[in-house]
Amino acid sequence: MDSESENVPDEDKIYRRIIPANFKDGKILPVAFSENKGGMSTEWDRYSTPEETQIRAFLTQEAVKKDGKKPRSNISKKIAQKNGVVHFIAKDVRDLQLEVEHTHTKYNPGHTDVRGIEIAPNPEKIRYKLMILSKWEIRVS
Repeated sequence: MDSESENVPDEDKIYRRIIPANFKDGKILPVAFSENKGGMSTEWDRYSTPEETQIRAFLTQEAVKKDGKKPRSNISKKIAQKNGVVHFIAKDVRDLQLEVEHTHTKYNPGHTDVRGIEIAPNPEKIRYKLMILSKWEIRVS
């Protein structure tokens, strides 16, 4: 892949990792769909799989170590595998007046941000709609 960001087609999937703390009584909590540092982190299915998304923190940490750098976190693969993964269709997310922007990184070519949740007139309503739109790929264990 070149260094340019690409347009995510409307029909493509984007994956979102769901950590166990954001899952209660068999349901995803709306907080799972919050922005962090200007976007809700997802992964584009052109470059990632649900399984890679599930353990991305572990994969990134290992790649950083191979580059001789200190990773930001220290997570085991076993812990990472407790995460769940949901997907959205990019058009459905855009229909909520949100942006879907490919923001690849050195360690994650499929990284894609969803933006506009926190600046919406009612962010909680948007998070709830994202919760409804999400479809399980890998359930939280």
